[in-house]
Amino acid sequence: MSEPPPADPPGSLDADDTRSTHLVRLLRSPVTISLGSVLVIACFVGATLAAGPLAGLGAAAVGVLLVFLIAWVLASGAAREDFFSHYAAARGLNRASGRTTQDECHDVVESAKRDAADRAYIAP
Repeated sequence: MSEPPPADPPGSLDADDTRSTHLVRLLRSPVTISLGSVLVIACFVGATLAAGPLAGLGAAAVGVLLVFLIAWVLASGAAREDFFSHYAAARGLNRASGRTTQDECHDVVESAKRDAADRAYIAP
């Protein structure tokens, strides 16, 4: 009978537990504030010149939403990385940085198959 998996220690339990922390950090960043301000002003000026002040306000609102959406996506990615790092550390696993190519995985699987085949045909 197999043993049950170890219980999760307290901490990050979901991939989005630290999203709000990362989102606040990103939105308070001087780079985000300056680039976001430039985008909002450009949207406002461009739409005001093209279609009037009401369109300019609408375009500025869309610019604010766009900045928030980009920060939210970046914060979600950082929270996901926090979760996987916590998950690996809680189970004594090592995380490899970057992505693994299919060829590397294929080599590992083929090596395991050869080892299993060698063990299967060894006479007692």
